[in-house]
Amino acid sequence: MVHDLTRPGLVVVGDAAGLTLNTGLTVRGMDLVAGSGIAAAKAIDTALQKSDFSQASLDAYSAELNRTFVGQDMHTYAMALTVS
Repeated sequence: MVHDLTRPGLVVVGDAAGLTLNTGLTVRGMDLVAGSGIAAAKAIDTALQKSDFSQASLDAYSAELNRTFVGQDMHTYAMALTVS
């Protein structure tokens, strides 16, 4: 559902990252988009402090996203879609 969120010097956030859901029964997006923005801001702030915008540095965004409700919910929905 969510792929390749970072490149050197780039993070993909919100709707552009595919962080909206329409399962036929539920439509979600605003909460996931806002959560991804917060995760991206944390990773970008760290990258700015270190002056390191490499892929490895910005991959902290994906890791942070997976720790939040956004990553957990996306995982839950992905599992539900593969089962049905």
